[in-house]
Amino acid sequence: EKAKLSTLVSTVSASGQILSTNGVIVTTQASGIVKEVFVTDGATVNAGDKIMEMILDLQGQQKASAAWSSYLSAQNTLAAAKSKLHTLQSAMFKANQAFVNDKGVFNPSIEQKADPKYIQENAEWLAAEADYKNQSAVNGQAQASVTSSWQAYQAVSKVVTAPVGGTVGDFIYAKGMNIAAGTTAQKVATIRNNGKPIAQFNLSELDVGKVKAGQKASV
Repeated sequence: EKAKLSTLVSTVSASGQILSTNGVIVTTQASGIVKEVFVTDGATVNAGDKIMEMILDLQGQQKASAAWSSYLSAQNTLAAAKSKLHTLQSAMFKANQAFVNDKGVFNPSIEQKADPKYIQENAEWLAAEADYKNQSAVNGQAQASVTSSWQAYQAVSKVVTAPVGGTVGDFIYAKGMNIAAGTTAQKVATIRNNGKPIAQFNLSELDVGKVKAGQKASV
């Protein structure tokens, strides 16, 4: 069939959650004394803006140090996974070229398929390809672990930031106030965004480059 121009459709699927339909509750699992506040009720913030900063008590420092260590460990695991992916990609290309240049033919005959060298080189190529694909999945898991560990660190960090943009409401803390350690997260404020739903999804490293601001998405 003659080649012709057409539209290439590429899709990306990811799992996540709907955070809220009218706002997000900002919480912290840190404990200590409020050192500084950066917002008041009615203030407009962007995602990542500082809301307040704390002086952590001993328990808060221990939790933050443990979370930071877990984040660094996840980063190291991801770096190792990336390096291995490059190695496996090289091995896959090498095995493919060895097969194509030596025994690879289009629509091989039964006799050609029975050739021991054909069987060996074809198997080595397929095995290398499978290893590369498996490692790609491992990289996706490692990237998700980095994201998860970073979120866990942010939850106990001395700096509380806005997870989304919007208008601050229900802000209940002031400089000098104490936030005691507890088994559950403490509410800091609510950020409302005029009723627009907020969805959060985690993408693998391989899929991030396929997504751009303004693209349509089905949820």
